[in-house]
Amino acid sequence: MISILLAISLTDAISLTDIPLSTFITAGISVGVSFIFAAARRFFTDIKRTKRVHKEVKEFNKSMMAAKKSGNKSKLQKLKRKEKQMKALQLKMMTENFKSMIYMAPFMVVYFFLNQFFGTTVVAISPIAIPIIITTIEPELPFFYWYIISSFSFGSIATKLLGVGMDT
Repeated sequence: MISILLAISLTDAISLTDIPLSTFITAGISVGVSFIFAAARRFFTDIKRTKRVHKEVKEFNKSMMAAKKSGNKSKLQKLKRKEKQMKALQLKMMTENFKSMIYMAPFMVVYFFLNQFFGTTVVAISPIAIPIIITTIEPELPFFYWYIISSFSFGSIATKLLGVGMDT
């Protein structure tokens, strides 16, 4: 795919590093990576079990905080006995979630290739000021920042559409 884009770039008057083509290429790659990662997570993780455990751990932590806040020592002791079990369960789920992270390695290679290709070239112009990212007066975004913004945006959409998020 990338070689096709490079071939097109060499034959056309527009370069892949020119806006808006670079903006769409970067966003498109981000969308693809987000959906592939979410699909891998769905395939390699028991989502129903993960959500159930996540909910259980969240409720446990909420109960623990309430017991600490209220000073209820008997309830706190009871929860302390269950704490080790909850931590073990949480660790098991984190390990299971890590399975899908392993499949991100090829995408990191693609990212580094693209980062070398685009370098510090401006690939997008932000319509709004982003104080942490944009330090100059002009709202220009190099590949690195535009890819991160796109990844966060499309990543959350992909997890919702494929039902692999932790919100219950």
